[in-house]
Amino acid sequence: MTQPPLPIAGLPTPPPAAPAPPTVPTSPPAATPEPAKATLPRRYAALEIWVADFFAPMYLHRIIDNPHASWCAEWWRHAEAIDRLTYLWDLWELNRRGGDEAVWWQWLSHHLTILTSRDNGPFRACRIGDGDRAAEHTEPRIPRLAIAPPGWWRPTKAKT
Repeated sequence: MTQPPLPIAGLPTPPPAAPAPPTVPTSPPAATPEPAKATLPRRYAALEIWVADFFAPMYLHRIIDNPHASWCAEWWRHAEAIDRLTYLWDLWELNRRGGDEAVWWQWLSHHLTILTSRDNGPFRACRIGDGDRAAEHTEPRIPRLAIAPPGWWRPTKAKT
């Protein structure tokens, strides 16, 4: 708080400053889930159970006989798939506890498109088993990486 100005001889004293107007929130308060929903335990105890019991039956029917989609029966061998599916599982569980359903659908569409893409998805080299042909898992290939020469990176200070 600032001090009022000192009166100057011969000049009128300025009126006191008006109180500051109340602040108006610029966004609605964050919605908090109901306490009962917030404390719900996970419905599925592990990623593999969620994929087998919920995700695959609900969404993977689209890839059968789809020439633009791919999946690997051994999806758990693909690190990218594990990462994306774990994210979706966590988001699904959060939504079940009162999260925003629109967020779930937005991220599901994004990750499902990438996961099942025959052109660029993590299962692009794998094949779905059908009829006489067995499912085939192909190990992902990692490109060669070169290590930067000494002194290439500026030293960083550790944050305290």
